[in-house]
Amino acid sequence: MEEIRRSIRDEPPTHYTLEIPSFSLLSKSLMERKLGLYPNGDKARNGQDHISLYLVLSETNSLPPSFEVTALFRFFVFHQIHGNYLTLEGRCFLSVTREWGFAQLIDLQTFKDPSNGYLVNDTCCFGVEVFICKERNIRKGERLSLISPSDFPNCTWKIENFSKLEEEFYHSDEFCAADRKWKMKLYPKGDSNGKGNSISLYLLMVGKSPDEKVYVEGKLRVLDQFNENHHESPVKQWFVGKPSGWGYHKFMKLSVLNKLSKGFLVNDTCIFEADVSLIGVINSLS
Repeated sequence: MEEIRRSIRDEPPTHYTLEIPSFSLLSKSLMERKLGLYPNGDKARNGQDHISLYLVLSETNSLPPSFEVTALFRFFVFHQIHGNYLTLEGRCFLSVTREWGFAQLIDLQTFKDPSNGYLVNDTCCFGVEVFICKERNIRKGERLSLISPSDFPNCTWKIENFSKLEEEFYHSDEFCAADRKWKMKLYPKGDSNGKGNSISLYLLMVGKSPDEKVYVEGKLRVLDQFNENHHESPVKQWFVGKPSGWGYHKFMKLSVLNKLSKGFLVNDTCIFEADVSLIGVINSLS
């Protein structure tokens, strides 16, 4: 542990909350899962007479022995009288050690006194936030290559008879940018929470190696065919793992698209563009 920071805050934990009724019954046993709690203290690590709480790295059997995780974590103890949280923050390095936390989170005498607000009517509440800072396999290396940005659209996709489109989604032709193949994917009546109210537009990477990580900065755009007041949204995303896509469920409202004065749909024709203006590629070193 590099540093332990204690503070009080009003907002509840973002990632996980554990409420424990009948705490006195729990203190007769040991509960140790993703959030490892020792209600009578972890005596093996000098936690006697304290509540001990740990962050446990689970599902480690599938990870190589050389795998490391560096994380920033915060533990919370709810103050049931004041309605805020005692917050303890630390940074952990999980490699051979699969759990990290505080053997002396809070002393039992303070914790069990109802006037202190942590244990009221034999009920308490703990929480945790975890932010992964870095994951890596220490026996392998990676190479980062940066490709110079392009100053022009990599793809222009003209769709005629837009109002007559009946399929749920459509793909553009493949196009190349920095030795990679891409497509645009359009849902003319919307996808996910954009369904029925927006068009959805995505950038897809085609034929990517599963071990390759590709970073893209670019834009997705629909052209204003009257005044060049084009509607565009940025793309800033890592494409990792299997061939994947990224974009917008609500790229543009259908009410805006269909408004003739806006110039996005003219003579039942739409024109979309994709810029892939910067690409960084990470490959594993053999």
